Amino acid sequence: MIHHLRSSWPAWIQFAIGLVLVDLWMYAWHRINHSVPLLWCFHAVHHSDRELDATSAVRFHIGEIVFSGIARLLVLPLLGISLPMLLVYELLLQPVILFHHSNLRVARSADGALRAVIVTRWMHWVHHSVLREETNSNYGSVLSVWDRLFGSFRLRAEPSQIELGLSEDVSEQSWRTLFGMFLRPFK
Repeated sequence: MIHHLRSSWPAWIQFAIGLVLVDLWMYAWHRINHSVPLLWCFHAVHHSDRELDATSAVRFHIGEIVFSGIARLLVLPLLGISLPMLLVYELLLQPVILFHHSNLRVARSADGALRAVIVTRWMHWVHHSVLREETNSNYGSVLSVWDRLFGSFRLRAEPSQIELGLSEDVSEQSWRTLFGMFLRPFK
């Protein structure tokens, strides 16, 4: 339906709109993962890290990957998203999520300037806080606008003081093993 409405527009505009729609879907999907208990059981593995670095960006439970893949197969065609659009989006997504999960030092002013457009470390580290109200914020993947638009934007004055991880995992060490991470959603 959306694709049909855009068919008379220039290809580059259709492509740009497609990329924005994929990012909006990613925001919605991430928010759904935090609000549906079954999906949260799997997504919580990603939030279990007590220290964020670039590897945190790719640490997801296989169950979450399966659910996400099925949801994409159902939703993205309805939005008129082509395979080339999805591939370009993934090429944009990967460096941004590696960056906002990283432990790189970024000047406060640079983070603020980047945050006007993309999700930054400071913004995403709040999302990985042990405080549930902070974990349930800043769902964006690439564009930071969605959190502002949908009221889920949140910042902390000093991001270095954020305790990362999940409060229920503070004393639990078994999740740190590969087998423990696999079993965690089934506990």
